Amino acid sequence: MKLIQTLFILALSLVLAACSGAPSDSDVRAVTSQSEKHMDQQLAPLGLKWSDVFETDVKVKNKAKQDDGRWLVEADTTITAKKDMKELPENAQMTVFSLFGDIKKGQPIGGGAVTTKFYMQKGDNGWMAVQ
Repeated sequence: MKLIQTLFILALSLVLAACSGAPSDSDVRAVTSQSEKHMDQQLAPLGLKWSDVFETDVKVKNKAKQDDGRWLVEADTTITAKKDMKELPENAQMTVFSLFGDIKKGQPIGGGAVTTKFYMQKGDNGWMAVQ
């Protein structure tokens, strides 16, 4: 479970940009969507797609402008299983189990929301997570 949370946060931190007014909640969710694409690449060898197996719900708690022009965003992320473990291909079950435990349809992974903090900046291509 910690591995997937770490991968999710890492994926959020891979992109760069520059500054403006506060990112909207939909901007934050768009960055999360980009992270899901990175997770799709990790799951592809197992024959899985993130959005087919998991639902990601992001609730923005706080946004604070920093002196360097970045915005510190605090968000609660809940990942919920869309399938039971037994519905996954056999070759994927052990890997998914090692990352998330025994997933059950409709149940949140890791017991519920995980609070994360990350920085965002606005650049030519819109809002991006930055380090």
